[in-house]
Amino acid sequence: EKGLGAQGKEILDQLKADLMSRVEDTINATLVQKLPAEKLADFEKLLDQSASTQEMQNFCKKNVPNLDEVIATVLLQFRNTYLNA
Repeated sequence: EKGLGAQGKEILDQLKADLMSRVEDTINATLVQKLPAEKLADFEKLLDQSASTQEMQNFCKKNVPNLDEVIATVLLQFRNTYLNA
């Protein structure tokens, strides 16, 4: 941010948005993998019904074992991949 000017700030903002999108996609893919097979149909129904973010979070909390640990692991792996790239 130091001395980048308006154009540099726009690039930085876009980079942050891209990284957020990638990490969200990575978390979502992992959560689907961790869902018990018998819950996938219920999850798909929520998606089809355009469930709220809160409803999706509640579903995952109920049905993804060790949700907090899963998310923390994904975030650490993403961080390591990003920093070592």
